[in-house]
Amino acid sequence: VNYTYKDIKKIVFATDYRDNDMKAIEFLEKLAAAFDAELTILHVANGELKTAVEQDLLKKITEAIQKIVTYEKIKFELVEGEIAYEAINIYIEKNNIDLASISINNTILNHPVIHQDISKNMIHSVAIPLLGYSGNE
Repeated sequence: VNYTYKDIKKIVFATDYRDNDMKAIEFLEKLAAAFDAELTILHVANGELKTAVEQDLLKKITEAIQKIVTYEKIKFELVEGEIAYEAINIYIEKNNIDLASISINNTILNHPVIHQDISKNMIHSVAIPLLGYSGNE
């Protein structure tokens, strides 16, 4: 994939509400601030949970993040999609995202078949930089 550098104005972090996601968000807050970029925390609802439950989870994670993050250009999005990497890619394209990030310890990446699909279909198909965050010190 050919890529020409451009300023980072929009960053998206795909979360699965894991504990190590908070460390990633703290890191991304600093990165976003350095570029004066908008940071979006994105969760893909795959239909396994009821919409009300998904919205409640998003509200709780939003409140938890707002306790540790002071950056003003942060927003939270919930999108629906049966296949997470496809929903993330659609979001990236529709919103002109410049940098995407995902926690590599998320459940979605621990499953061998899904991990292979993400590696093949997301990492190689996204035409923007993709930052993997392990949460390890």
